[in-house]
Amino acid sequence: MWVANGLRGTVSRIDPESNAVVRTVQVGNGPSGIAAGFGSVWEANRDDHTVFEMDPRRGETRTIAAGYGPLDVVAGLGAL
Repeated sequence: MWVANGLRGTVSRIDPESNAVVRTVQVGNGPSGIAAGFGSVWEANRDDHTVFEMDPRRGETRTIAAGYGPLDVVAGLGAL
């Protein structure tokens, strides 16, 4: 499970069995929505106007310009 921390600009992975934080990644300002799909975790940054993509297996990340204030992100049916 992944959760956003809007005050710190991070996304953390939480182990659902132990409720322990196992990884935290700096993503940008104003993280607001998270989705998993296509082998990545996607997160919308409303204050930076970006979408952050992270491949949790490889640890690779990238930031994509998304226009004014994205609030959420959804992955499915072959599209983001």
